Amino acid sequence: MSFYCPCWNAYAASHLSFLQALHQNIRGLGGDLLVLSNEPAPMLQQLADTKDLDFNLAYDRYNQIARSFGVYSDSHPLWERVSGISDDAYIPAVYVINRQRQIVFDFIDENLTNTCNSRALLTALYDNR
Repeated sequence: MSFYCPCWNAYAASHLSFLQALHQNIRGLGGDLLVLSNEPAPMLQQLADTKDLDFNLAYDRYNQIARSFGVYSDSHPLWERVSGISDDAYIPAVYVINRQRQIVFDFIDENLTNTCNSRALLTALYDNR
């Protein structure tokens, strides 16, 4: 599972590319990829069509899921910490959740400066098949 916000600008494009590149490996290991966004469903469908994305995109209306994962906060918004972010945005995050609904891998990038370690992610997925 991952969070996505187009307001991350260049980081958003690289994050989507990262997820698209990993998607087939995730599926090959028996996983599925869900990407949650603060963008409404019609915008997500347009994004999926334009970028030829073949994983699930869903609208996190009212940011409820992002809040529960700690990647969205009204009191500590991302735009206060990261230059160039003007919208209420999620913190970039990627999780592997096993069949027992436990988080077995997490990547959170509070400053939009890092890239998720694909090998560690796939290893966590493999180890928790």
